[in-house]
Amino acid sequence: MFNELENALTSAAPPGERATQFTDIYSIASLIVNIFIGLGFSVSTIGLAWAFIQFLMTKGDPKAIEKARDAAFWSILGIMLSLMAVAIKTIVFRSFGANANGLINEDPGF
Repeated sequence: MFNELENALTSAAPPGERATQFTDIYSIASLIVNIFIGLGFSVSTIGLAWAFIQFLMTKGDPKAIEKARDAAFWSILGIMLSLMAVAIKTIVFRSFGANANGLINEDPGF
C-alpha cells in the first residue's frame, strides 16, 4: 500500500529528489502526533490568556476570582502535559524501534 503511494509521489518529484520525507509509518505517525501536541499546546495557551483576562475583569468578586484561578490551573496543566507529550512520543517511538531521524522537530518536507 505504501509502496504505491511512494511511487506516485516519487513520479511527481524532480529526478533524483524525494517528494517527501515520509519514509515509513513512524514519520507519518510522528506528524499526526505533532499536530495534536501543537493543538493541545495552542488551546492551553489561549485558555491561559482567557483566564488572565477573566481575572483582570473580576472586580473583586470571589466567585469570578475562583473561576479564573481554576481556568488558569487547568490551562497550565494542559501546557505541561503538552510539553511532556513530546518526551513521551520520543520514548514510545524509540521503544518501537524508530530512529530519531525525521521524528523530532524536523520539517516534513512539503
